[in-house]
Amino acid sequence: MDMQRWCLISMRFLVRLVGNMVGLWLAAEWIPGVQVIEGEETWQTWAYLAVIAAILTAVGSLVRPLIKVIAFPLYILTFGLFSLITNVIVLQLAAWASRTVGVPISFDSWGATFLAATLVAIISAIIVGILGRATK
Repeated sequence: MDMQRWCLISMRFLVRLVGNMVGLWLAAEWIPGVQVIEGEETWQTWAYLAVIAAILTAVGSLVRPLIKVIAFPLYILTFGLFSLITNVIVLQLAAWASRTVGVPISFDSWGATFLAATLVAIISAIIVGILGRATK
């Protein structure tokens, strides 16, 4: 792989990471039932959010295509609304992975997870739409 292609892939990953990080932060601030570990100082909290966002971005990049292939009939039957459930599954997998790393994010209920996954997806899509144009 040439250097230019590698830089483009890295920039796209970083843009998605920033989108997920901001979305997770807003979800933790706005949605009751979503808890992210907080550091003693602000930069530590942002570092924890960056680790969780990196895990979420990696899980989303690796697992989401597999779920889309397996659940293709459900996407057709629900006119694409199954993507909301896919977001919840990916967020729960990322939460499990982040707990194993020692940077926990937790959800009190399925509803809180659903709202958080939806908010993260919307915020991430907006940020990727704005910042992603520079990476093309």
